[in-house]
Amino acid sequence: IGVTMYLLAREYTRISTRYRGMNRLNNFAIGISSAVNDGTVFEELLYQAAETLHAETAWITLERFGEVTRFEIRDRQLVQTPSTQLDRLLLDLAPIEPQIFTVEDETTPSAFAKALNDSGHEEIVAVELTRQDSTRLVLVIADRSTEVRPFDREDADMLGTVGVHANLSLQNVDLVERLRLQVQESDYLASHDSLTDLPNRSLLLHTLDEMLGRGDDVAVILLDLDRFKEVNDTLGHENGDLVLIEVAARLSSLLEDGEMAARLGGDEFAVIVRRGSRCDTGALTDDAFVAARNIANNLHRSFAIGDVAIDIAASVGISLPVDPRGPDGGRRLDAGTMLRQADVAMYLAKEGRTVIECYSSERDHYNPERLAMASRLRAAIDHGELVLHYQPQVHIRSGVVESVEALVRWPQPDGSFVPPDSFISLAEHTGLIHQLTRFVVSSAVEQAAIWYAAGTPRRVSMNLSAYNLTNESIVDLYSELLAHHRLPPELLVAELTESAVISDSRRAVAVMERIRQLGIGISIDDFGTGQSSLSYLANLPATELKIDRSFITPLGTEPTAEIIVRATVELAQSLRMHVVAEGIETEEQLAMLSDIGCDYAQGFYFSRALEPRGLELWVEQHRADAAQPRLETREVATNNGAPTSSFR
Repeated sequence: IGVTMYLLAREYTRISTRYRGMNRLNNFAIGISSAVNDGTVFEELLYQAAETLHAETAWITLERFGEVTRFEIRDRQLVQTPSTQLDRLLLDLAPIEPQIFTVEDETTPSAFAKALNDSGHEEIVAVELTRQDSTRLVLVIADRSTEVRPFDREDADMLGTVGVHANLSLQNVDLVERLRLQVQESDYLASHDSLTDLPNRSLLLHTLDEMLGRGDDVAVILLDLDRFKEVNDTLGHENGDLVLIEVAARLSSLLEDGEMAARLGGDEFAVIVRRGSRCDTGALTDDAFVAARNIANNLHRSFAIGDVAIDIAASVGISLPVDPRGPDGGRRLDAGTMLRQADVAMYLAKEGRTVIECYSSERDHYNPERLAMASRLRAAIDHGELVLHYQPQVHIRSGVVESVEALVRWPQPDGSFVPPDSFISLAEHTGLIHQLTRFVVSSAVEQAAIWYAAGTPRRVSMNLSAYNLTNESIVDLYSELLAHHRLPPELLVAELTESAVISDSRRAVAVMERIRQLGIGISIDDFGTGQSSLSYLANLPATELKIDRSFITPLGTEPTAEIIVRATVELAQSLRMHVVAEGIETEEQLAMLSDIGCDYAQGFYFSRALEPRGLELWVEQHRADAAQPRLETREVATNNGAPTSSFR
């Protein structure tokens, strides 16, 4: 019996050891796979190799074009250190199969044993990693960290398996260049449009600021494609993207040295040209106007997309760094103001159908108010004058308020509010949208954390602009706020309109996917008013669909409205999204939505957007009303007899 128990114990130990080894190897495979995606191959490889084999130290000896160096982890950072005699001998031995070297082993070459002893290591296990280029790599682990026993054949085999996984991750990758170029690539993606590869708004403004700072004589030409929506509607977004790519190519072909073309978003582009100092549409010799005319004429040529010839025109606005007739009295403008003025000129061209307009303060009837509002908005953001109100979203079946939508408000001294439609679009065109979004998101997350801590958790949705999807800073903001407030991410929803997603769909979807990876919900707002197709919607990482009020208002009066809403609800639920109906104002609309199977309702039938304390009081009253046998019709707030705007 004793012998049997001994044999069983030994077999159990062997199986347990093998299981732990396989588990460590599995963790290594998972780690190195994710490291490739993160661009941190060496860090993960060394860390996981040391962990897998319980080694004190791990390093990689690298030889390229005759130069030998070493990479190792110090203080959780990958560092490059000078090579030693041991590294050069490792490359000479080229251990294709994993090999154990010890100072005491007589089979270890004497020169190698001395180099090993000089390095302060008693034993190492090494294996060469195969590469198809001229780079040679040797992976080394040294000295046990927790176990008394030396490395054995099983450890060597384990390192060999580690090497196989590493080879798959490292194959055909120039690791040295990858480490150096990683930051450059990230910066490039953050400053360029993913569809056209043109610089984006951020890089355009940065470059223009530098040029103006040097005193360069430049003009800004801003253009917007006319009737581009018809292209998307008739030919689909894929062909629409091809048109945008061709527009970018044509603009780039017209540039001279030191000039820049950029895509600002959607079908809007801008060009910095090195031109003259005046802009008079009556003087065709003025080179700023000539450049704009060349652009307009070039874009007027048909675009061949497959077998279809597409004709597109553009409305073009021009801005110079100095407007001698303006209130600034000839003072040079900054980049943001120049872009705003080109935008104003472009809209004058579009409204007047004149194709090209040059900015003039004399013809800009709304400019003083617009620029003054931009200045006041900047001050309001800086001084914390903006506030958030919250409109409840009621679960239709249960009547419970599970979620709210955060809506930004700009109070005025007389007690009124500036309509968000006015100042949000202004923020987008002046570059203030990122500051505004930071305020909205930070405040909404803070309020969600307050409700969560009070034991009344509510899901809070907040609106993002298309400009927030041009880079991933919004993802970093969400991540920081979640960590700071220790808030469950499922209590947050990022709300985006169809048009915001479509304006730069590739980059937008990439940012949306990163937001979803944090655990935050994604809501597609105003569904049905934009240009998205059903297949396009199915490919979005969305968790919620909001039906626009324009489809809710005719419920009960137009039969087609119910058909559209029912189809939308069934579509969303088949894609595992829940549905929020906006703009509920009557009990009849609510009853029809309940019959259709819609999940949530939002609108003046329940309440307008309220400050947090007002919302708490309303929820208490709503809970009491819901306990009654029949919901009473709520009074809809009016303004001169009409429903007041929710200031969306």
